[in-house]
Formats: sequence, structure tokens, C-alpha cells
Amino acid sequence: MIGIIETRITSDTELNFNYHLPDYVFEYVATPLAAGNVGMYICNDFNYCIIEKTSEEAFQALWIEITLPEKKQHIMRFPI
Repeated sequence: MIGIIETRITSDTELNFNYHLPDYVFEYVATPLAAGNVGMYICNDFNYCIIEKTSEEAFQALWIEITLPEKKQHIMRFPI
């Protein structure tokens, strides 16, 4: 997984950069401001689900749950 902050993504319908990275899925939370935002590249090998996306004026966060091969579940929040 790769976490990114300050992406400046302001809309769920239009990304202003090339977010494609081979073998990864990009999940993000848009910001209502001209700066901010969080994003996460998640390897295609991971089985995951989004628990929550939070976007407020001063705070954006992304919570996901990952099930690893040994069937243990881990909840990740970004930013930490």
C-alpha cells in the first residue's frame, strides 16, 4: 500500500492527474478545499473493502479493511 496526502482532488467525478499505477487500485477522498485530500494505492493482490470515507473542511480520512492471506483482518486508516 502507498498512502498519499495533499493530492488536491476536489471532485469525485474528475481527477486532475494520471492516477494509474500498474497492479494497484487508487482509492481517495475528495476535499472541499483548494488543498488537502488523501489517497491510497492498494495492491491488486489485497482483498479489501472501504469502511468509511470522511471529508470535512479541516479533515479527510480513508478507512479500509484488508483481509490478508492468513485470513486475519486489519483495519487501516489514512492519514495515520
